[in-house]
Amino acid sequence: MSWHVLHILTPDIHLRKYRGFLQCEKEGKTQQQIPLEDLKCVVLGARGITFSSKVLSALLEHKVGIVHCDDRFVPCGMTMPILETINPQILERQVSDKKLKEWIWQKILRQKIENQTTVLELIGADSEYVREESHKKLLNESAAARQYFRSFFEKLGESNLTRRQDDEHQINIMLNYGYTVLQAMIHRSLIAHGLNPVHGVHHIDRYQSHALVYDMMEPWRPFLDLMVWVFLQHRQQKDFSDFKKYIAYSQTSWQLLRFDACKKNIKMINCIDFASASLSNSFVCQKISPLWLPAVKPNHLQDLLKWDGAL
Repeated sequence: MSWHVLHILTPDIHLRKYRGFLQCEKEGKTQQQIPLEDLKCVVLGARGITFSSKVLSALLEHKVGIVHCDDRFVPCGMTMPILETINPQILERQVSDKKLKEWIWQKILRQKIENQTTVLELIGADSEYVREESHKKLLNESAAARQYFRSFFEKLGESNLTRRQDDEHQINIMLNYGYTVLQAMIHRSLIAHGLNPVHGVHHIDRYQSHALVYDMMEPWRPFLDLMVWVFLQHRQQKDFSDFKKYIAYSQTSWQLLRFDACKKNIKMINCIDFASASLSNSFVCQKISPLWLPAVKPNHLQDLLKWDGAL
């Protein structure tokens, strides 16, 4: 089965369910349709989108997450399905097995920093500091992240830009958009595999926080960064105003990135489920060896560069 993230970017679209399909209509005419069983996430990225409770129920029954965007296309909320009952054995270990959680977090963190190093190398940015950090026994996540984004933004010609203080900058908005779609995908996937998204292995459990989602997002984030870099290479000038075009591009990118997992070449959207299943197995077996995490490879940049910019 081929899974898809559907980004709806046209204003005043009406969604309806018809014979197992989600149909996008405008002024009574069908613009697009896709089988409900092929969807994993729908991003509502335009004004005036309407749908009935019947459509909403159908999406949730098919385990489809829904991301809601504001007037600037920035994600502002999510609607998630109730997928399966939390596995009590896994939940107990999520809460109490501190040693296992520490091992899992170290593996996640090391893969994240290794992925950041590879991204910098692929785009021709200074990667020396981050590479050295990835080889240390005791990893310093915050120091690696600061230097990573400093090098990343410098390569984009934005040496004064930071992640924490410049949320309104278009590059950060692009990054945050991708991270939010990723968050929705990982959230539904963790629940589907019997995990409780509230109890993390490192991030703190707090009100309205899904700590395990943020934990599992970490090694995937550099892939979203690479998407933004490729997109901006196709811009004729430093004009980031056409955010709608980036959203359309990101929809394509989810299909372009592929990984070797389970002895198959699998799309990124499917590998998120594979990673969540492997985390579930780690808690069941009480070992970190089953945990599969994505690694950035040179072919990922080559895959993303297949996009011709014609959106």
